[in-house]
Amino acid sequence: MKKYRSEEEWRTLFAEQEKSGLNVRQFCLQQGLNTNVFYRKKKDLSKKSGFCRLPVHLVGRNQLEISIGNVRIGVGPGFDKQDLVSVLCCVREVFDALL
Repeated sequence: MKKYRSEEEWRTLFAEQEKSGLNVRQFCLQQGLNTNVFYRKKKDLSKKSGFCRLPVHLVGRNQLEISIGNVRIGVGPGFDKQDLVSVLCCVREVFDALL
């Protein structure tokens, strides 16, 4: 039976596979995934540009934390929005290069 997975779920699976130490074939067998679908989704999502959803957690009043994989970026009150955009662009470039 086909199962719909969101972009976030696929990215989580890609990260889990990398952390597992298993190759893609082994990981897909373990997870019940089709290897060809895994590779196709990874390729398709790595080509995407533009906006993406990031998990954001409120840490305290006027403070938030953005998580991208193992990277957490904390933002406090009075942060410069353009600086945050610059940091996120740099982080995304690194993650895109790794995929």
